[in-house]
Amino acid sequence: MKPSHPTRRDFAKMAVAVATAPLLAGSLAAPAAASLATAQGTDPLADALTDYIRARYGSRLLPEELTRVRSAIQGNLQAAEQLRSFPIPISAEPVWTVGAYRVDGG
Repeated sequence: MKPSHPTRRDFAKMAVAVATAPLLAGSLAAPAAASLATAQGTDPLADALTDYIRARYGSRLLPEELTRVRSAIQGNLQAAEQLRSFPIPISAEPVWTVGAYRVDGG
């Protein structure tokens, strides 16, 4: 018997679907515009994130500050792309090790 209210997993799935629907609809509606914008040097994801910041905090940001925020977003997206493009072998292990610390004589 299924409960009458959604489970946490169902709620999370619904929330993700609702959050990504406008992004997917926009990307499906105008793929040619996105490729044109990328060819012109603008990143559609950076534009979308900047629009979100403008909608959320626009009343508190000056135009110069919004420009700096957009360039910071663009820099973060470029850094993320560089990290994603770096191949990590499947046999890679973490560099750090954990060891117990013991004080002598106490």
